Amino acid sequence: NAARIYGLDVLRRNVADHEGNQTRFILVGKDRVPARTGNDKTGLVVFQRADEPGSLIGILQEFAARRINLSQLLSRPTKRGGLGDYCFVIYADAHVSDEVMADALRDLRTKQGDVKFLGSYPNASPQPATVRERADQRWRDADDWLRSIRSRIER
Repeated sequence: NAARIYGLDVLRRNVADHEGNQTRFILVGKDRVPARTGNDKTGLVVFQRADEPGSLIGILQEFAARRINLSQLLSRPTKRGGLGDYCFVIYADAHVSDEVMADALRDLRTKQGDVKFLGSYPNASPQPATVRERADQRWRDADDWLRSIRSRIER
């Protein structure tokens, strides 16, 4: 179990509502990020610069443009603002060491200003074919299709 593997104390046992539930345990620290495994997740909190139409789509587009799958998106009110001041907790299927993820984080930080990196860590569930691999194949197929059209251009 997680407590044995990481040398932690179990605070409470048998807390599941349903027999088949799985619980995530998070070890919080400031010093290190686990190495990339190729099947990782990255958690972050993005604070909007302004609550305005299109704000969320602008954040999501940073991931979509790079074909990074988001496995979870939560909106939460912030402590610093009034009604309508929300932040977004995002879990992405990538590691901070992946260039596409680093690029997305850089753009988010530039455009939104306040981005909190929660960490990158190995994904607990196996992924035989990742969403990104399937998306990459669709892009290759589209490139082939476009190439076949362009090959008909008269020179």
